[in-house]
Amino acid sequence: MASRFELSIIIPAWNEEGRLEKSLLALTGWLSTAPFRTEVIVVVEESSDTTLAIAQRFAQPGSAFKVIAKKHEGKGSAVKHGVLASQGEIVLFMDADLATSLDEVLRFTSIMRRDPNLAMLIGSRVEGRGSQARVKRELWRGLMTRIFSKVVLSWILRMPFKDSQCGFKAFRRKAALELFEMLETPHYGFDLDILLLAQQRELIIASLPVQWTAVAGSHVRVFRDGWVLLSHAWGLEKRISALMSRRSSDRTDRKQAA
Repeated sequence: MASRFELSIIIPAWNEEGRLEKSLLALTGWLSTAPFRTEVIVVVEESSDTTLAIAQRFAQPGSAFKVIAKKHEGKGSAVKHGVLASQGEIVLFMDADLATSLDEVLRFTSIMRRDPNLAMLIGSRVEGRGSQARVKRELWRGLMTRIFSKVVLSWILRMPFKDSQCGFKAFRRKAALELFEMLETPHYGFDLDILLLAQQRELIIASLPVQWTAVAGSHVRVFRDGWVLLSHAWGLEKRISALMSRRSSDRTDRKQAA
């Protein structure tokens, strides 16, 4: 059955009253000229501010916005809920602050639609030689991203990517549902799990530089959260392999039972 939408945009939100309304207003303007039938799913984790009320104001009958309210478990859990509820042919998640330019939504979606073999397209804030990335942030944050890339992605996980944590990734629907259905990590380390799962399933993944601007109010604490990510990455390959083996065994058992 054909998808109802050509594009689903997933936005996880937790205690975002200071940034969410501005972002959703910008998205409303973008949707008025978008060339794709688009739905926007805002997944609000239980917050101590007015984030849910702000999101619900945009989710009027007939609008492109939908709201999912859930308990606070972490960004990975929020994105998973949004992905599994989506109906788009292309599924894209982005951060609530719209740090990545909305121009990239059109670019990423167009590339995915042109290449039917591409399962996953990830944004990168790391500027390499000849890169087209335009990134505005503090110098030390950029340095920490590069260190994380070298230690975790290159040395520990042996991934070919330079930026796993950019909150801007697009998926073909089938790949999105398969990967997020298997996801078990609820926190912000989930990007690593998704990339490893995709690699182990031999899906085609591409990385593109993006226009990205740091926005005040981020929940990320570079040193504290960097340590959590480092701890999460250690042994992740074995955990993902065990997960896939367990899922394969479960499918075999169900087939035999049928």
